[in-house]
Amino acid sequence: METATFLVDHNARVLYANTHAQQLSQRDGRVILKEGRLAFDQSEFTTKMLGLIARHLQSDGEPVGESGMFCIAPTANNAPLTVRVAPMLPLSGDPSSVPPRAALVLIRSHDAPLTSSKSLRTLFGLTQKESDIAAALTNGQSLEEAAAALDIGMGTARTHLKSCMTKTGTSRQAQLVSRILLGAWLPP
Repeated sequence: METATFLVDHNARVLYANTHAQQLSQRDGRVILKEGRLAFDQSEFTTKMLGLIARHLQSDGEPVGESGMFCIAPTANNAPLTVRVAPMLPLSGDPSSVPPRAALVLIRSHDAPLTSSKSLRTLFGLTQKESDIAAALTNGQSLEEAAAALDIGMGTARTHLKSCMTKTGTSRQAQLVSRILLGAWLPP
């Protein structure tokens, strides 16, 4: 999944940003870096994010419920965004393994595909066509739409789908999509 990942301190100062985060902040005017701090073009979202960061960092890693997430509605030029804030905890009590009072801010743009054909080949050992079919299904296309987009017949599409299910240890299309989204590979 293409998720923008920011590691921030308690004031949302960006300590680390992955490639997707850098791209999102450059192409989506709603996610901004202001003086090295993560913010949103609408102050209400910045305030909400800062509140979640503070809440998570004060919880010492205790679960704070599903309220660690919020959505930003689409605009005329941009897809909706899902924002999730999670605390970063040191491993095995070693406080040097994580910057003090750090949190992850994960932002997912809903215009990015949920998964790619290449990642499915790597994760599940699928062939190119199998992974193309599986990626299309996972990204919301019907089998008919996937077959048309790949310029293959329905019989061939069904054959590839059956092979995908065998390789992922699933027996229904819905199970296949769920397995892919969870990244939960089980031997067939």
